Amino acid sequence: MIKMDALKEMFQSLKFKNVATYIQSGNILFETIETEEGKLLSKIEKEIAKVFGLQIDVFLRSEDEIITIIEDRPFKKVEGREDVKLNVSFLAAMPDAEQAEHFMSLSNEVDTFMLKGRELFTITLKEAPKSLLSDALIKKHLKLKATTRNWNTTNKLHDLLKK
Repeated sequence: MIKMDALKEMFQSLKFKNVATYIQSGNILFETIETEEGKLLSKIEKEIAKVFGLQIDVFLRSEDEIITIIEDRPFKKVEGREDVKLNVSFLAAMPDAEQAEHFMSLSNEVDTFMLKGRELFTITLKEAPKSLLSDALIKKHLKLKATTRNWNTTNKLHDLLKK
């Protein structure tokens, strides 16, 4: 586990501006003039390996992408219900149509999966048997790396962007 204050210091050493963290989750907000996602991913992953000796997959979303995720979320009608959990899985890339169709077919009475771009939205019934949702399931069926956050965390990151 990487301590968030150490991760924040690493990001600052890379000359990123307005670096902020949110809970012990690996969520980092920062500003940079670099717009090439591939270059940013490589730079951050290499620095994590150098500083912490860990090979960690990094997932990036711009402020505009986070805003779109919040505004265009597919589960607005079930928000606030006590019987469901809402999650967003951030994918490393957009799945191809065949993989997406196959993954959506995994929806069941416990989990409802909805893909939009590079995000997988999941509605899970809280009182039902175990959810299928896991980053391993995503990797197996979509052939993509992913990291999942609950809807509260995603909203909090959005709120922090507005400050």
